Amino acid sequence: MSTAALMSPEKSNPSSSSSPWLMLQPVYEAGATCTAATTLTYKFYNMAEDRVMTLWVSPPGDLMKFRGSSGGGWLSLVQRRTRDLLLYNPIARRHMKLPPFYGLYDYLALHKSILSCSPDSEKCVAVSLICFENSMAVCCPLSSDKWTWFGTCSGNNYYIDCVYSTSQQILFALTDSYQLEAWDLTVASPQLTRIMGEFSSILRREVNSKKKELLQSRDDLTCWHHYHLVVAGEDLLVVTQYTMLSVDWDGLYVDFNYSKGPPFELPSVTIDFDVHRYDPKDGDLKYVDGSCLGGWALFVGNNSQSFALRSPELKPNSIYFTDPLESSINQGNHDIGIFSYEDKTVSPCYYPCDPANLKPIFPPPIWFFPSSF
Repeated sequence: MSTAALMSPEKSNPSSSSSPWLMLQPVYEAGATCTAATTLTYKFYNMAEDRVMTLWVSPPGDLMKFRGSSGGGWLSLVQRRTRDLLLYNPIARRHMKLPPFYGLYDYLALHKSILSCSPDSEKCVAVSLICFENSMAVCCPLSSDKWTWFGTCSGNNYYIDCVYSTSQQILFALTDSYQLEAWDLTVASPQLTRIMGEFSSILRREVNSKKKELLQSRDDLTCWHHYHLVVAGEDLLVVTQYTMLSVDWDGLYVDFNYSKGPPFELPSVTIDFDVHRYDPKDGDLKYVDGSCLGGWALFVGNNSQSFALRSPELKPNSIYFTDPLESSINQGNHDIGIFSYEDKTVSPCYYPCDPANLKPIFPPPIWFFPSSF
């Protein structure tokens, strides 16, 4: 198996020099008087300062569904009543309305939103990835009145994940057939610049081998995996997250029968990660060993753009993760932590990570990146 090492942060351009925050569960707070309305406050855990901050108080009746962090201090959200798509900056307390998705009957279908740069720029492009659809969509927040759909998938094929490289000005996307694509978003209509390769044999072989190792060849346990694309400096990474679907409070794995269908009540627990680096010279994916992550701290999670960062308060060669499963599947997103890629251990990130203390979290926490572009 070919292996690779990542370029160290000192020799490349990090995505950001500021530590991210973790957006926590919103809290209902009673008014100052008995007649005052109850308010919904949104709180963030600032990892650098190890404190919880309140940045937004939602107006009464203004129910929002957050669909993740778009980067640069912006969050993407959907107004439940009108289904309007919005960008919101909780620090500046600004919002920008995006074109509607006609036919988007379920706000849960919006998997993630990505910004290429500040939405105040005419050059900014917003990218939306829709769950289980065979295309992606782009718009310019300042000038577009509709979304432009693009993609190569057809039929039952769909996109698993996408990530934008600010240094290369390229959108990378991974399909469910393991095809890795590069898209130019600087032109009027997104253009496929190259198909970087089809990696089903590599990724499937690695996943099957890892699951056999993790489950000790038992066929009565279920391990789920999820792929994330991450840009670390000039490197493009495919990160595989391995999750046990049903773990009892004593830490023992419990068989989950798919035939009975979701949801299931026991929490899911992330137990391992694999990282592969795309090698542009030979067009191949190469496995990254535990000691070769280049000092990066990777951030992955459901509904959030993935980032690679470096900061004194972050643990190098680690993967900060949130639960990859939708909350409707496992009765609440319990699974949050910091995975050491070197020694394969998990430590807590605000919430406990040991099975005995896991609790459902609604809505699921997401990563928020407060620094501007």
